[in-house]
Amino acid sequence: VDRAYLESIEREPLSERIVTLVEISASHPDRFPFRRALGEARLAAGETTDALRDLEAALETAPDDPATLEALARARFEASDWDGALEAARAAVRLDPGRIVAQIYLSVEDLAARDYLAAIRRIENLRLRRADRPLTGVELLPLWMAYDRALGRLAIGGDDAVGAVLSALAL
Repeated sequence: VDRAYLESIEREPLSERIVTLVEISASHPDRFPFRRALGEARLAAGETTDALRDLEAALETAPDDPATLEALARARFEASDWDGALEAARAAVRLDPGRIVAQIYLSVEDLAARDYLAAIRRIENLRLRRADRPLTGVELLPLWMAYDRALGRLAIGGDDAVGAVLSALAL
């Protein structure tokens, strides 16, 4: 019942959706899918502070919900809390390795650490795990960057480990 109702609410204009979800969340604070939906709607509306509050409240009710953790990672990222975003992304991926946004954040962390092979493996594994949903160009950007950096490293230093992984992926 909640899922069908949430789907109908998602068709509403964003401002109306937020009003509806505020009313439902106030009258049913224990129904975390509505609180998560409210946080996601507020995030889409640019209301980051309110989104963070709603998503954290949803986590109090359902601390092991990977979708809520992933939404919290996005909200923390929007709030310029990169460490908090990574913490939430790691928790989401521990529960569901197929969380696309969370894996993208972690691949960016791999790139920042210059661990190009880890970034490549992370996104390639995600592509295999989520064959039902092709990644968008923006989502593939960390993968392209990792390949670019890894190929550059291979060309400059003849890194055998990088070459072996890239050769295996090419097959």
